[in-house]
Amino acid sequence: MREGNGRNPAAGNSFDGVAPWLWRLDPWAHRSMQPGKSLSPSEESLRRRLSSGQVSPGAQHELEYLIFKTETYISHLQTIRAFLGGFIAYDAAFRAKQKKDEKQMLDQFDMCEFLFSETRDQVLKTVKQLAASAFVEDPTEKYLLFRYNVRFVLPIEQFGKFIKNVVNFHHGQPYWERVDWGLIAPCRTGDRPCDARLRREV
Repeated sequence: MREGNGRNPAAGNSFDGVAPWLWRLDPWAHRSMQPGKSLSPSEESLRRRLSSGQVSPGAQHELEYLIFKTETYISHLQTIRAFLGGFIAYDAAFRAKQKKDEKQMLDQFDMCEFLFSETRDQVLKTVKQLAASAFVEDPTEKYLLFRYNVRFVLPIEQFGKFIKNVVNFHHGQPYWERVDWGLIAPCRTGDRPCDARLRREV
C-alpha cells in the first residue's frame, strides 16, 4: 500500500491543483448541483407508489424487497450528490486561487470539506441501511454489501482525509494526516494490475 501525507503519488503536487487526468467535471455535474435541482420529487413519487400496497396476493415479500432496494438507491444517490458537490467546491476553490481571491478560495475549501464530510456520513448511513436489512443474509446482498464497503466506504473515508489535508494546508494548519491512496485508486498508484477485467469493475 502506498501512503503519504495526503498527496497522491501519481498526481504530482495536488495541493496546488489537480492533474488533468484526474479532473473531468462534465457540465451535467454542475447542472445537477444548481439551486432547485433535487432528488426530492422523485423520492416522494417512488415512496408514494411503493407505499400504496397495491400488490397481488402472495407478493408482499417482493414488494418489501423492492422498497428496500429503492430506499437504498435513494440513499446512494444522495451520497453521489454530496460527493459531486464536494468536487465542484474543490474546483471553485482552485479557480478562486488562480484569480488571487483568497476569501473566495477559503470559503470554497470550507464548503468542500463540509460536503465531503456529508458524503462520508451519507455513505455510512447507506451501508448501515444495507447491513440492517432483513435481506442481508441473501448471498447476493451480502456480496453487494462487501463491494459497497470496498468501493465506496473505504475510499471515501480516505479521500476525506486528503481533502482535510488540502483545506488545512491553505488555512495554514497541520496537513499531514496519512492517506492510503491504495484504497482510493489502486490502479492509478500501481498497488494492483489495472487490466481490462479490473477496469470493468472500477
